[in-house]
Amino acid sequence: KVVDGRRPAFVEFYAPWCGHCKEFKGEYEELAEAMGAHPELLLVKVDAEANKEIAERFGVEGFPTLMFLPVDGEAELYDGERTAEDIREFLTDRAGDVGQLSALSDHVKRFLNAGESWMMAEIIKEVETAVAEMTPTEASFGKWYVKTMNNVKTKGVAYLEAEFKRLLKMVYDQKDSLKLDKLAEFRIRLAVLKAFDSEGVLKGIEEAKKEEVRAAEEEEYEKDEL
Repeated sequence: KVVDGRRPAFVEFYAPWCGHCKEFKGEYEELAEAMGAHPELLLVKVDAEANKEIAERFGVEGFPTLMFLPVDGEAELYDGERTAEDIREFLTDRAGDVGQLSALSDHVKRFLNAGESWMMAEIIKEVETAVAEMTPTEASFGKWYVKTMNNVKTKGVAYLEAEFKRLLKMVYDQKDSLKLDKLAEFRIRLAVLKAFDSEGVLKGIEEAKKEEVRAAEEEEYEKDEL
């Protein structure tokens, strides 16, 4: 059995002797660090040699084969670039950002609409109470909601964009110097900030940054070709 029937899964079918699978190991480890804490997604590795019936059932012919399995519906073969970043974007489109908590959505809306500091403080107390009753993983996300609210309360809503740009720069421009756990933490904090972005401004900033990075990579590739 590959999935638990309650959550979608992203599956890597591999073979112990496969060279491409070994090359993919580092990217998968980065992906697992970034997405492993997602409460609505399973990351699964299946040894296709030891589980031939399962591999055949999913039509696996080469290695590694990467596949998204929704709870309902047909399996979706992933045929994009085998990088942690590209796969993370693929999974985020289907399962949402790691770090965002739907249980706090109403609190966020009321917080952003609160006109007075004392009203914000009351909502922050409500969130702290809610976070205290969450699972450890959800609570680890919830603490960033509380910190974000406290910063907005003291610094104003401009904090959201300023902090988002600061973290985005570290995630994309300093990625190679960051440990995987710190990179994962920064991504969670970015996701939480986006939960406060009712007008999609932060998402637009992120898309522009991604495009900038892609353009730089293409330029570097063209230089190498020459």
